[in-house]
Amino acid sequence: MNELSIAVVVTALNEEAYICDALDSIAAQSRLPDQTIFVDDGSSDTTTEQVRKWKSARGFDVQILQQTHLGISSARNAGIRQTDTSLIAFLDGDDLFTPQHLARLEQEFLRHPELILFFTDVSTFDEMGTVQSSFLAGKPIEAVAYDETPTGTRLLRGSLYSSLINGCFITVSSAGVRMEALKDTDCFDNTLRTSEDRDFFLRLSRVGNVGYIPVIGALKRLHSASLTASTSSLRISNCQLQVLEKMINSADELLLSPEEQRLTRESIAKLAVSMIYAARRDSWIAFASTLLKLLAKGYLPPSQFIAMVATGLVSRIGHMTGQ
Repeated sequence: MNELSIAVVVTALNEEAYICDALDSIAAQSRLPDQTIFVDDGSSDTTTEQVRKWKSARGFDVQILQQTHLGISSARNAGIRQTDTSLIAFLDGDDLFTPQHLARLEQEFLRHPELILFFTDVSTFDEMGTVQSSFLAGKPIEAVAYDETPTGTRLLRGSLYSSLINGCFITVSSAGVRMEALKDTDCFDNTLRTSEDRDFFLRLSRVGNVGYIPVIGALKRLHSASLTASTSSLRISNCQLQVLEKMINSADELLLSPEEQRLTRESIAKLAVSMIYAARRDSWIAFASTLLKLLAKGYLPPSQFIAMVATGLVSRIGHMTGQ
């Protein structure tokens, strides 16, 4: 079997404290990448300077790109445009690869040329140590039908789309993708500042078959400066709604089955309720504007709108009177 070429796209925003650890994990791979591209998404700290120092000290070839702060999607897309390999793997600037990650991806893609995406489990950690030894334990991936190979890899035959519709459980840093498949996905959506991974994997699941390697391929770092930690729940919910609306509006193009469309609409309905509660915690203005938006889009029946307004008023009055 011929070797496949692999590129790693590393993206970062103000990760000066962690970026060298991420690069060390690439240099420690048992199967080194053929191309490593680092994209700085407008950092205001010394992230890029740290990469240059690391590159000089280690003698490891890293292509360095810098852009104004346009978001993680734009940064990943900028890296993708620079690749000329058959496979691409992603690594966020505060995450780590485990030493066999790229080798496993290559081996599985060689064994299964019909598959366009493989992903692994991840562990999460913080400054105190491991938080979750298996991020995917108990996640919807366990309910997706699959055929198991002699190596233990799961070739998914159930609907990955249906399992992802209520939330993305695939960590970008754990995934490897065939470059040819990205031509049919428009890569990452530049209009999304969060939930871009959910959108990406939902669309990619419509392009071809997917495999899951049930081992730890990446370590995800949890820290206070991470994107999720610094983004309001209402903003995240609005991006999630944008993703789900995109799926429904592209149902014919994505060849969504009636069942998949039903599940998508159910997910929108669930999200609408969580958005209302998130907005109520945010401010009265956010609460009112969210209610009106959901009503206008038809995601909130008039009777439910009236009930929510009444509930919000009572809650607001109680807050103001200290009751």
